[in-house]
Amino acid sequence: MASRSGVARFKRAIHAIQNSANSERSSSPPSSPSRSADELSISARGTTVTSSTLPSLLQYVNSRLPAQQATPTAEEPSNNLAQQDPQSNLKGDAQPKPEPTRSQTTVLVDEFEAALPRLTTLFFEATNPTANTVDDSCIDCFATAHRHQPLHWARIWNPENQYFERKDLSEIQPKSTFILGHARDGGRCSTPSNKVTLTLVDVNGIHKVHAAFCDCQGIHDRVTQLMKSGFFPATPTLPRTAFSFAVLRLFHLLQLEAKASAYDFCSALRRLSDNVFTDRIPNIYPQFIVAMQVWRVMVATKRSGQAHGIDSILTHRQSGNLLVHCPVCPEPFVNTDVNAKRVPGAFSQLQLTADGNHHANRYMKNTDPLNRSLFDGRGYFPRDDEYKAYLGRLDHNVGEKSTCNYLNAAEKQDRKKFKNMDITGVVKIDCSHCFIKSVVDLQLGERFPNTDMALVRALLLYKIVSPDGSPHHIIAHDVVLSYDIACAYIRKLIDRVCAMFKEASVKGVNDVVKRIRCIIPAVHVHNHQDSCMYCFGPAYTQHIGHFHGETAEQPWVELNQLGPQIRQMNNGHRQDCIIDFFSDWNWKKLRQMASTLESETKDARDTYHQHKIRFHALCELHKTKIGEWNKLDREKREVKGKECDCVYSHSKRKVPSQQSIVDALLASTNVTSRSASVTMDTTVNFVNEGISIQILQFEIRTKMASLKDHPLSSLEKEVETNTKALKKRLDAWRLDQKTHMPSISEHLTLHLATKPHISDERLFLPSDFSHDLHAQLQIVHLAEVEIKLREGVAFDTIKTIQQYVKTSDALLHHKRTDARGQDQNTRANVQISRVAAKKKGLIDLYNANRNAILGLGHPQSDTLSRSFPEMKIEDTMRRAVMAKRALGDSRRFDGSLWAAGTAGRSDATKKRKSAPSTSFATGTSKHPPAASSSAAISKTIDIEDGWIWRLGSVGKLTEDEVREWEEEGDRVHWFRAEADMERWREQWEIKLIECIRCIRSFEKMAETWLTLSRKSGMPASQASFARKQAAMYRTLGEGVARVFSELQSNEPTRYVDGEDVVEYITRHRRAELAGFHPNHTPRLLLHGLVGGKDHGEDGEDGESGKDGKEGGEEREGGGGKGGEGEDFTNEEKRALERSLVSYLTDEYKVILGRGGGFHFLEPGWVRLTFSLKREVVDEGLRRIEDAFGWERWSGLGRA
Repeated sequence: MASRSGVARFKRAIHAIQNSANSERSSSPPSSPSRSADELSISARGTTVTSSTLPSLLQYVNSRLPAQQATPTAEEPSNNLAQQDPQSNLKGDAQPKPEPTRSQTTVLVDEFEAALPRLTTLFFEATNPTANTVDDSCIDCFATAHRHQPLHWARIWNPENQYFERKDLSEIQPKSTFILGHARDGGRCSTPSNKVTLTLVDVNGIHKVHAAFCDCQGIHDRVTQLMKSGFFPATPTLPRTAFSFAVLRLFHLLQLEAKASAYDFCSALRRLSDNVFTDRIPNIYPQFIVAMQVWRVMVATKRSGQAHGIDSILTHRQSGNLLVHCPVCPEPFVNTDVNAKRVPGAFSQLQLTADGNHHANRYMKNTDPLNRSLFDGRGYFPRDDEYKAYLGRLDHNVGEKSTCNYLNAAEKQDRKKFKNMDITGVVKIDCSHCFIKSVVDLQLGERFPNTDMALVRALLLYKIVSPDGSPHHIIAHDVVLSYDIACAYIRKLIDRVCAMFKEASVKGVNDVVKRIRCIIPAVHVHNHQDSCMYCFGPAYTQHIGHFHGETAEQPWVELNQLGPQIRQMNNGHRQDCIIDFFSDWNWKKLRQMASTLESETKDARDTYHQHKIRFHALCELHKTKIGEWNKLDREKREVKGKECDCVYSHSKRKVPSQQSIVDALLASTNVTSRSASVTMDTTVNFVNEGISIQILQFEIRTKMASLKDHPLSSLEKEVETNTKALKKRLDAWRLDQKTHMPSISEHLTLHLATKPHISDERLFLPSDFSHDLHAQLQIVHLAEVEIKLREGVAFDTIKTIQQYVKTSDALLHHKRTDARGQDQNTRANVQISRVAAKKKGLIDLYNANRNAILGLGHPQSDTLSRSFPEMKIEDTMRRAVMAKRALGDSRRFDGSLWAAGTAGRSDATKKRKSAPSTSFATGTSKHPPAASSSAAISKTIDIEDGWIWRLGSVGKLTEDEVREWEEEGDRVHWFRAEADMERWREQWEIKLIECIRCIRSFEKMAETWLTLSRKSGMPASQASFARKQAAMYRTLGEGVARVFSELQSNEPTRYVDGEDVVEYITRHRRAELAGFHPNHTPRLLLHGLVGGKDHGEDGEDGESGKDGKEGGEEREGGGGKGGEGEDFTNEEKRALERSLVSYLTDEYKVILGRGGGFHFLEPGWVRLTFSLKREVVDEGLRRIEDAFGWERWSGLGRA
């Protein structure tokens, strides 16, 4: 009965579907009485319906049939349906979900759960032993055995209650005394002091101990004997409480790693001693926090080498500093030769980040106002008295006007959250490797003078001694500062520093500040106005690598967990905790430097190669325009209101209206393809018309499918019109086919006997047959023609899809920026959907054309299939040039659409010059050219000649305006791709140099500690520690050297130990750029020496760079095309070339950038841009003479 009921329900559902299909059929377009062969027929009660009219219900029913039953066919539908599973639920009830796979953790927990009773029994036996165990002993024996181990708990059997009690040794044996300070040679101290009761704290609890001190060498000193016994006294005067080194180390790590508070830790120790009567255990918290404050400074002094006198060797460092230094940042006398003036700024660059944090604040306290940091200015904070004096000199009434919306929003933060706080946070300076350099406290907001102090302290970390004996502070040839408010901070930075830091101790720091370049971190810059993206965005700032600047945020995640503790502390203790945390943070970065450099170098190298492939494809795509684009100044920035005019920004003032783009793109259908002017014979016309008919069939099928989802009368009429046109053209083409392909008549007759719909009718072009049948059917010559035509179709379709993508970007940008309200958003969504549908149809057309190329089986098919890979919707992705750079763009790549065809483009282009195209010429043809043969193929346009460049005729824009807008989009896209590639290439090279610097740093520190260990008069214990430190740094250096050696195996050239880094990177870049795209001249190592900004040493080159920039602009304006530079003879050119090569390669090992006209072409060669006028070149050479003292002019052959 259940089976019959199920069948009845199914038949009723079929009947309802039939009625629905009949009602829909009345509104469907007329179709051919015959169906395509691949349609499936299913009969039920004598009625036939096609699978195309059945909704998903039938598919669901079929999916519920037993596995052994086939899908119902026209011959046996009812039997299969009657034999289905009677329990199957035709109402769509969900099937029971399969049991999820258990994870390894779940399996392990289940096993423990099963064993829990047995484990509980064993736990009782281990923690609650009974009497008469094998390790039982009498009290006297236990006391004797633990004479030197008084902190072990004793378990004493309670005979009355029958259980073991835990007690201190002093409780069970009051006469037992722990002798401190006596040599542990087994003998007893002959002259112990009077017995005293001490509270000793260890990792297992708090103990009461009877102790005596050794007086064998005279009157004892409690502190000395406690320290030598491994206990830190709670007070330096007659201490009665002491903490084992082990418990201090434990809490030190727990606070750094787990952010445990001292109060909670002391409470845990008390409960560990007695978890029931905890009040009986003494409260050690007041003494513990003081001991920990001293312990932190003592450990820092030990590890930094200050106890060993390390300042006598590393004289360039700040005297007495207790910092953990970055081994990668350029540091004179450690990893960088202070006299290496030839090192380009990008490779001796100090990258700093500044950022504030308002969680590390402090409440006002009325207790202990004189409490101060024990680091006393030797850590990351300045001396408290010096900092207060600096703040006192500030004019608090002078403010700086905000220049950016982001700053206006930041200044409106709620000041109420700082109520009852005298310190509202901190601002720190760290390097791009996440090593903190300096930090200062904030008072009511993040004021620029606070950041100035932190920045200056970071710049003062290293110095050299001038010939006159005064300290001269230097950092690097180039300093880059990342700050989330850099757009306003940099404006008056030099004025503030020069006004506030006039002391002799900061001599030279002003020169460094003048050379600072500022950027805004990659995430924060999106909150600024648009001009900040291009003026301060890291992606568009040259010679900084992939320095995104967001590393400044990383330590805050950990420090914020300390916030609830430190805001309640006195300021000195608070600063000590923060300094200790920062040192630990730096230390963890230092010990992981080998793996960090390895991963970052691999990442930079791999990402660069991906960007290089992408950029190479764009160079091929726009190779006719690169020459003009290369003349543009990458560093030019002109801010006009909120917009910035530069090569990376798409001007909003040049964007055509949204409606003009949409109307022109969707309405224009009568434009021929780009090769319509080529004369073709009748054979080529025949194949070309066949391909056009195939495309029209494809379009009709697409529209018919759309008609089922959206039954619009206009679309129905369009299908009818296109079908009639197709029938007329197909009938005429069949007549030609009898002449050109008589051998396929049998295949055609069999196919037409099935009466397919006209849109599904096969044409039997050569691509419809296997390659083996071409000779048999005598159509080899037609296959040759077809593959050339289909190559053109592939190229043209790609170009068309690119245009649709660009248009889609413009529509999306318009929707985000201009669409307001439901009506505008609805219209925008409809237009975007229409463009997306067109794009999808073109992708399908491209793939169908690609399959036809593969089906031809021609020897060229494999090559073309690689040049034209299969296209998916994600392959059409292109980063929008209308919008600002988005977060993560440096790791996003354009889809393969933008590189499709470029692999074999050169050869293909040559062939296409003599090959016929996909459209007709005005030659002698039996059939006239059909301009509307297919909307898809008629829109396969070229970037140069396509219909989109005639938008003005439709959208009320001139042709020049539309061409300018489109070309600007291509140019912006190209320049942004170039910037991404260059940033990652710089990052790759910077990381290689950082590996070298890191190895040198570790080797230098190992050598330094070894020298300290041999220092005369050094105590044996300190010498031993110094040797341990030397071995540690040696091992760290070997780890980085091993990583660097492994990295070298995949580099274009290897580094030679001891080699000058400039020679290495020059050779490295020569090898890397040897095969670069011929239309693009890559920029070189040294920037700004001529024709650009320079960030060289001592601030002198900066002025030269400025002049050079002006000279570069003069050259660009004075230079011309053709023979304007012909007043140089060939002999002069060769002589000048030889002189330039000799000087630049001998003296600087690198060559100059684009602005001065010197270009890197191949290893060991330089070319001068002789298209420039003679006087302009002379002026450029004169500037080089003035800047660098160039005296070697032999062989120039001047007149």
